[in-house]
Amino acid sequence: MATKKKRKEKQTTEPSDWSPVFELAANVDNLIRHIATSVLDIKSKRDTLFQTDVKVQDAYNELAVMISGIKEEIAAAVDGMPDSPETEVSEDRYPEYLDRYVKLSDLSNKIGTAVVEKLGELTLMVLEDDESEEDVDGK
Repeated sequence: MATKKKRKEKQTTEPSDWSPVFELAANVDNLIRHIATSVLDIKSKRDTLFQTDVKVQDAYNELAVMISGIKEEIAAAVDGMPDSPETEVSEDRYPEYLDRYVKLSDLSNKIGTAVVEKLGELTLMVLEDDESEEDVDGK
């Protein structure tokens, strides 16, 4: 009877290239750009409210600072990365790879919590103003 030898293959959890970091960076950047565009859209539609309501101005300014800070953090996280996502992750650069991935993941989480929460507060202020205008107009 013939016996089969089982070869135990070494499985690695290390990535072969930088594409996951590039993809995460692009996703985080797209997310913060979308939020920034949304904020500017809300502001353009309700410019008078943004000029007259101090609470709305404060929320807008805080959100603008958060967005700007995250954009700077994204730039810092990708500064010095390889030029191509297909670049192999060498053993000596693996800690750097992990560090960049973790930083970008943390930024994604920060956007999903603090930034979205502040955007929600701003949106709620605008909606509440809309409702109070409807009450005054009797609609």
